[in-house]
Amino acid sequence: MRDVDRTDGATSETNAACPRGRPINKTEILHMRVQHKIPLMVCGMLAIFGLAAVHAETLYRTGFEAANEPFGDFVAGTLSNQNDWNQKGKAEVSTQSTHAGAQSVTPGPGDGKYGAGIEKRFEFPKKPELWVDCMVDCDGFGGFVWVTGTSAASGEKPFPAVYFFITSNGINVKSGQDAPSVVVPKVKMDGWHRLTLRLNFVDKTYDLYVDANLLKEGIPFYTAPDFGQAEAFAGVTLGGASDPESRAYYDDFSIATTFPLP
Repeated sequence: MRDVDRTDGATSETNAACPRGRPINKTEILHMRVQHKIPLMVCGMLAIFGLAAVHAETLYRTGFEAANEPFGDFVAGTLSNQNDWNQKGKAEVSTQSTHAGAQSVTPGPGDGKYGAGIEKRFEFPKKPELWVDCMVDCDGFGGFVWVTGTSAASGEKPFPAVYFFITSNGINVKSGQDAPSVVVPKVKMDGWHRLTLRLNFVDKTYDLYVDANLLKEGIPFYTAPDFGQAEAFAGVTLGGASDPESRAYYDDFSIATTFPLP
């Protein structure tokens, strides 16, 4: 063993149990034990973080940008179902209002009765928990978000699991067709804000975060008259207000198996 830890700075090739032919004192024994334990501790920490990295998975993400998108780039202008984002209205890839980068997406104006929306279906392996994360700017008018799912009763047909409206004064959560709205704390939603949903398909509930702050925990999934509550994830619809002058903008959208990074 090469003795490099002596206080006099000397080094020598000696027996580990008796450097320089003399007994090891308690301080040197402790130091040698620490030296051997540190690599084991580091290996253990790396193993833990490695396992976490294996289980943490981003299933989809997009900033609706023109280049370097991992799941497909977007061309500014009419959405035209780019990258399987299906539109119900005059949806656009916009440069008018963005959270980050040069582009976002807008479902377009409402028709006076209903808001326009853009929808994307996903075919992920069934997960007990998913996180949906995006930035939204409702431009003072409002918007809506649906997370759709499937159940044994619905088969392949998706229906809402999460259903809420966004206004400049807060979020209005629907729990069923004829059920009263779920009461959530008031929060200002003017300008760009971050929406995060933790979907629990075991308990059939979700947690709602605004700007990374927990707004409401354990909100029941929407109950559909014929299909009950969702048991698996199916897709997302991002919408605007019914006002013909309205615009809602969405950016930095992602789906992951753990809480998304800031």
